[in-house]
Amino acid sequence: MLIFKYIFVFFFIISFSLGQTYSIGDTVDNFTESICANGNSGSDTTLFSLSDDDESKIIWLSFFTSWCSSCQAEAPITESIYNQYKEEGLVVLGLGFDWLQPYSCEDWDKKFGLTFPIVDDSNYDTYLDYVWGDVYDVPMNVILDHNMVVKYRSYGFYEAVVRSEIDSLILKMNNVDEFDNLQLTPEKFEIKDPYPNPFNPSVNIDFYTPINNTVSIYIYDILGNKINVILENQYLRQGYHNFSWKPSNMTTGIYFVNYIIDNKNYSKKIAFVK
Repeated sequence: MLIFKYIFVFFFIISFSLGQTYSIGDTVDNFTESICANGNSGSDTTLFSLSDDDESKIIWLSFFTSWCSSCQAEAPITESIYNQYKEEGLVVLGLGFDWLQPYSCEDWDKKFGLTFPIVDDSNYDTYLDYVWGDVYDVPMNVILDHNMVVKYRSYGFYEAVVRSEIDSLILKMNNVDEFDNLQLTPEKFEIKDPYPNPFNPSVNIDFYTPINNTVSIYIYDILGNKINVILENQYLRQGYHNFSWKPSNMTTGIYFVNYIIDNKNYSKKIAFVK
């Protein structure tokens, strides 16, 4: 399994250089994939067909592999969120690959009791259109608004943030006048563990701020010396943010990412390996 995961990462590093990927705010193109569960198995479906019934839809693309334990934990929660919001315009599409590690597509569907369609992305074609940075990870979640614009993306799964994003997009889609006055976001500043960790050459720093706020992010060495500034008193809008740090002329060792928001300090340990 470990060897297989190294092959997985190596393949993506080579493939990623072949083209550009989508970013937040991009309007996506259509794609075609083959259904392998919860639909006419073996037949093709397209992204645009998910919202071709003259009703606007919010589309959640959930990328996963059969060997990913985090993906397995996410699957039943995704189903629960889908059932909660599907009558309000949410569509979920599972995009799986690396089957039989240990689950087939059909086994995955049955194991977690899923009802949303799952397609076979074994050639990684769609996955590679949506990855970003120098990281190739699962689970990967992407949410498109009713205009097919990327509004949210993350490696890993943050249930509160996903629910908040879906709530917000559904309200915007339905033109709710009170949208700007509603407090739908999580109340706390949420930080994802920096990844990869240990890292070389760069580490991703992801976090979610529940309101527009001023944020500072610094890098410290193990002796407490500030060695780099990622952000300093930068005003950021409410939402999910991604930054990266690539050390220059630094030695192998332990470092700390220090976040400051609302006069509160948060810290994450990272390891740089040459």
